[in-house]
Amino acid sequence: MKAEGKAKNLETSNLVKMSFSFYAAYIPVGFIGMKSPPTLRSLAILAGVHHSTLSRALRDDPRLAVKTRRKLRALAEAEGYRPDALISRGMIAMQRGRVQSNPMMLGLLTATTRMGEGEEPFQAFCRTISKRAMELGYCIDELWMREPKMTTKRMDKIILSRGIEGIIIPPNFSQGGKHLSLNLAHVAVVQHCHAIWRPQLHRVEPHNFQNMMTVMKELTRRKYRRIGLVQLLGLNRATGHEWEGAYHYYHATHPQLARLKNPTFNCEGFDDAGLLKWVKAEKPDVLVGPSVGHLKFFRDNGYRIPEDIGLVSMSVNAWDLPLAGINLRAEEIDRAAVDVVVGQINRNERGVPKVPRNVMIEGIWQDGPTVRKV
Repeated sequence: MKAEGKAKNLETSNLVKMSFSFYAAYIPVGFIGMKSPPTLRSLAILAGVHHSTLSRALRDDPRLAVKTRRKLRALAEAEGYRPDALISRGMIAMQRGRVQSNPMMLGLLTATTRMGEGEEPFQAFCRTISKRAMELGYCIDELWMREPKMTTKRMDKIILSRGIEGIIIPPNFSQGGKHLSLNLAHVAVVQHCHAIWRPQLHRVEPHNFQNMMTVMKELTRRKYRRIGLVQLLGLNRATGHEWEGAYHYYHATHPQLARLKNPTFNCEGFDDAGLLKWVKAEKPDVLVGPSVGHLKFFRDNGYRIPEDIGLVSMSVNAWDLPLAGINLRAEEIDRAAVDVVVGQINRNERGVPKVPRNVMIEGIWQDGPTVRKV
């Protein structure tokens, strides 16, 4: 019996050796005996600091001295330290689980309009980002740039003192220019549409070019031939001139459409008299871009809608009905703004990005009584 057991053990040992030899043939040269990368705790011992201090340095936490952060980050790079993705995800999940007692903070930078005030589109934006932030374990804190005696330096200090980890710049942000001079080195940032031009940041916005293409195709299908483009309140610049680009491209590839002498009406405000004069001169059979208020305006001036002229909005919301046009899916764009900035935080990305990313969400056609039926 003992001899039989010894034979079995020897057979098992030989199988193990054979298995190791088989798999060893596929192990890269130099892998065996390779120095394993350090853990956060072993690296902290090597640096002579607590592991929480090292963790803060690797996250570039501004509460640590710049010299300390640089020294510890250089050591981590020299030692080949890499954060464990699974552990990072677990820590994020744990933080989200504590949302009721200690929520993390995102800042909403406001200037023209206070959070939750103003027109319904901005109020809806504030509601949506607040809800999405809560779902991800954050809460929204307003950063009002026009608070009395507010300066850029003071706002920089407020962002640090409140522990703001990410900033959202809303679509109606205006500070008298298109340049933002805040220190963004220690926060993740996203802007909604073209709120600012410098510095270049990650951005979420409607797919303006494709949305105009959708409108043009739909109007062609409805036998419109004299299509006019109305851009009020500086929307030509706010959309990066993408509406105009798609409008002219579509005309260039569809010769059956009439080319108006002055195809677009641009105005910084609401010049109704100028708009009416332009319509009488160009005689479009449909207008792309007017607001819901123009429905009453044209009717008051003797136009039948849509028999005499059609009206199409490039941003149809519940409060704009019954205009036909593009449903931007605004709520999805607003949610994406929170997702983008939280994603940066989770990846430990801070400051002005080297390669800004643009998230564009395509709208859908929404029918209405202000255009002809097919």
